[in-house]
Amino acid sequence: MLDRIAKFSKILLKESRRLGVPTINNDDALIIYSVVFTYASIVNEGIVAIDAGAGVGYSTLWIVAALESACKEKCKVIAIEKDSIKHSISKELYRKHFITNNVTLEFVNSDAVEYIEAFRNPIDIAFVDIDKSQYPLILKKLEEKIKINGIAMFHNALYPKPPYEFFKIAFNKPWKTTIVPTELGLLIAVRKN
Repeated sequence: MLDRIAKFSKILLKESRRLGVPTINNDDALIIYSVVFTYASIVNEGIVAIDAGAGVGYSTLWIVAALESACKEKCKVIAIEKDSIKHSISKELYRKHFITNNVTLEFVNSDAVEYIEAFRNPIDIAFVDIDKSQYPLILKKLEEKIKINGIAMFHNALYPKPPYEFFKIAFNKPWKTTIVPTELGLLIAVRKN
């Protein structure tokens, strides 16, 4: 499986660069994989993960890979991308180059905040990499949607820094939060009672 992931990650990185789409760094990818794998190892099945601001699907790959390694059944990843071109390219790249084994993968062309607001099911894990000015709003929406002990991860916690209001929300109840000091920073928040 690792060889399969490595080959496809190169395809996604090449396409991201061609389109000028910023991607997460390798250190962020490894942390996302580790967090999702650990959560899925404990919960085992029925996990719903969201990649908000999926671009062409590089961050999505690490979420899917972790779930494929740890989730027993009925696990789903929803890759949300507002830009219709990136959305179409991502969907096509996955169709051509990467078939998931035990994880359902859904591609959604929508505004992430609106999609999460309308989403009816509980969310286990969310990775967010959208316009940083929207971070406070999407975190408040996730507060209502993430399961107890579910996890929200936000890219660019250190650079370019999100608004102060985002940190004010993230470091208060119901969140238990830390920032992993990767090059750009990865905020990880666990929803508590």
